[in-house]
Amino acid sequence: DGKRLERISRTLCAFGRYPAKRPAGLTVDSSGAFGLQALISSWGEKNGADEGVVMQAVRRHMFHEDGSLRFAVDSDEAGQVLIRVQPKRRVQRGCGGDPEPEPDTRPRWPKQQCRGGEGEGGRRGGGGGGDCGGGFGGGGWKP
Repeated sequence: DGKRLERISRTLCAFGRYPAKRPAGLTVDSSGAFGLQALISSWGEKNGADEGVVMQAVRRHMFHEDGSLRFAVDSDEAGQVLIRVQPKRRVQRGCGGDPEPEPDTRPRWPKQQCRGGEGEGGRRGGGGGGDCGGGFGGGGWKP
Protein backbone atom coordinates (compact mmCIF):
# COMPACT_ATOMS: atom_id res chain seq x y z
CA ASP A 1 0.00 0.00 0.00
CA GLY A 2 2.88 2.38 0.76
CA LYS A 3 4.38 1.80 -2.70
CA ARG A 4 1.03 2.53 -4.31
CA LEU A 5 0.69 5.81 -2.39
CA GLU A 6 4.20 6.82 -3.42
CA ARG A 7 3.43 5.99 -7.06
CA ILE A 8 0.26 8.10 -6.90
CA SER A 9 2.17 11.03 -5.38
CA ARG A 10 4.78 10.83 -8.15
CA THR A 11 2.02 10.78 -10.74
CA LEU A 12 0.39 13.86 -9.21
CA CYS A 13 3.74 15.67 -9.31
CA ALA A 14 4.09 14.85 -12.99
CA PHE A 15 0.56 16.12 -13.72
CA GLY A 16 1.21 19.38 -11.89
CA ARG A 17 4.59 20.06 -13.48
CA TYR A 18 4.58 18.61 -16.99
CA PRO A 19 1.71 19.34 -19.43
CA ALA A 20 2.60 16.37 -21.66
CA LYS A 21 2.03 13.97 -18.73
CA ARG A 22 -1.52 15.15 -17.94
CA PRO A 23 -4.56 13.08 -18.83
CA ALA A 24 -7.15 14.59 -21.15
CA GLY A 25 -9.65 16.66 -19.18
CA LEU A 26 -7.31 17.66 -16.35
CA THR A 27 -6.74 21.40 -16.27
CA VAL A 28 -3.81 22.67 -14.22
CA ASP A 29 -3.46 26.38 -13.46
CA SER A 30 -0.24 28.40 -13.53
CA SER A 31 0.40 27.63 -9.85
CA GLY A 32 0.34 23.85 -10.46
CA ALA A 33 -3.13 23.37 -8.94
CA PHE A 34 -5.89 21.08 -10.19
CA GLY A 35 -9.24 20.00 -8.83
CA LEU A 36 -9.57 16.72 -6.98
CA GLN A 37 -12.87 15.93 -8.74
CA ALA A 38 -11.33 16.61 -12.16
CA LEU A 39 -8.39 14.37 -11.25
CA ILE A 40 -10.66 11.51 -10.25
CA SER A 41 -12.84 11.76 -13.37
CA SER A 42 -9.90 12.15 -15.79
CA TRP A 43 -7.45 9.70 -14.24
CA GLY A 44 -8.51 8.19 -10.91
CA GLU A 45 -11.51 6.16 -12.08
CA LYS A 46 -9.43 4.50 -14.81
CA ASN A 47 -6.64 3.71 -12.37
CA GLY A 48 -8.61 2.59 -9.33
CA ALA A 49 -7.85 5.69 -7.27
CA ASP A 50 -10.74 7.39 -5.48
CA GLU A 51 -10.69 10.65 -3.51
CA GLY A 52 -9.74 8.91 -0.27
CA VAL A 53 -6.71 7.14 -1.73
CA VAL A 54 -5.51 10.27 -3.56
CA MET A 55 -5.80 12.39 -0.43
CA GLN A 56 -4.04 9.71 1.60
CA ALA A 57 -1.14 9.80 -0.91
CA VAL A 58 -1.05 13.60 -0.76
CA ARG A 59 -0.99 13.61 3.05
CA ARG A 60 1.65 10.92 3.32
CA HIS A 61 3.98 12.57 0.78
CA MET A 62 3.11 16.22 1.43
CA PHE A 63 6.62 17.10 2.58
CA HIS A 64 10.10 16.40 1.22
CA GLU A 65 12.60 14.73 3.53
CA ASP A 66 14.05 18.14 4.43
CA GLY A 67 10.61 19.40 5.51
CA SER A 68 9.89 21.58 2.48
CA LEU A 69 6.42 21.41 0.96
CA ARG A 70 5.71 19.10 -1.99
CA PHE A 71 1.90 19.46 -2.11
CA ALA A 72 -0.57 22.01 -0.79
CA VAL A 73 -4.29 21.38 -0.39
CA ASP A 74 -6.67 24.28 -0.87
CA SER A 75 -10.21 24.96 -2.08
CA ASP A 76 -11.63 27.17 -4.79
CA GLU A 77 -14.51 29.68 -4.59
CA ALA A 78 -17.03 26.88 -5.04
CA GLY A 79 -15.53 24.85 -2.20
CA GLN A 80 -13.95 22.22 -4.47
CA VAL A 81 -10.71 20.66 -3.18
CA LEU A 82 -7.58 21.72 -5.06
CA ILE A 83 -4.23 19.95 -4.99
CA ARG A 84 -1.28 22.24 -5.69
CA VAL A 85 2.02 20.69 -6.74
CA GLN A 86 4.97 22.82 -5.68
CA PRO A 87 7.76 23.56 -8.18
CA LYS A 88 10.48 20.96 -8.48
CA ARG A 89 13.44 21.38 -6.16
CA ARG A 90 16.84 21.53 -7.81
CA VAL A 91 18.44 19.13 -5.31
CA GLN A 92 16.08 16.24 -5.92
CA ARG A 93 15.69 14.10 -9.04
CA GLY A 94 12.08 13.12 -8.46
CA CYS A 95 9.18 14.08 -6.38
CA GLY A 96 7.84 11.06 -4.57
CA GLY A 97 10.48 10.78 -1.91
CA ASP A 98 13.68 9.67 -3.56
CA PRO A 99 15.99 9.36 -0.58
CA GLU A 100 18.92 11.70 -0.40
CA PRO A 101 22.23 9.86 -0.18
CA GLU A 102 23.25 9.36 3.41
CA PRO A 103 26.26 11.40 4.49
CA ASP A 104 29.45 9.43 4.91
CA THR A 105 29.78 9.06 8.67
CA ARG A 106 32.54 6.48 8.69
CA PRO A 107 35.32 7.31 11.14
CA ARG A 108 38.38 8.89 9.60
CA TRP A 109 41.92 8.60 10.87
CA PRO A 110 43.15 12.04 11.86
CA LYS A 111 45.89 13.51 9.75
CA GLN A 112 49.23 13.34 11.46
CA GLN A 113 50.65 16.73 12.25
CA CYS A 114 54.25 16.66 13.28
CA ARG A 115 56.34 19.64 14.19
CA GLY A 116 60.03 19.95 13.55
CA GLY A 117 62.63 17.35 14.31
CA GLU A 118 64.37 14.94 12.07
CA GLY A 119 64.36 11.25 11.69
CA GLU A 120 61.67 8.87 10.56
CA GLY A 121 58.81 10.24 12.62
CA GLY A 122 55.89 8.75 10.74
CA ARG A 123 57.23 5.33 9.91
CA ARG A 124 56.19 2.27 11.79
CA GLY A 125 58.96 1.06 13.98
CA GLY A 126 61.18 3.98 13.10
CA GLY A 127 63.06 5.95 15.64
CA GLY A 128 62.27 9.49 15.53
CA GLY A 129 62.57 13.04 16.20
CA GLY A 130 59.98 15.72 16.28
CA ASP A 131 56.67 15.62 18.11
CA CYS A 132 55.34 12.52 16.39
CA GLY A 133 57.98 10.23 17.73
CA GLY A 134 57.31 7.58 15.18
CA GLY A 135 56.37 3.98 15.38
CA PHE A 136 55.11 2.47 18.58
CA GLY A 137 57.42 4.45 20.79
CA GLY A 138 56.82 7.86 22.37
CA GLY A 139 55.40 11.02 20.98
CA GLY A 140 52.28 9.89 19.18
CA TRP A 141 50.17 11.88 16.80
CA LYS A 142 48.67 15.28 17.30
CA PRO A 143 45.05 15.63 16.13
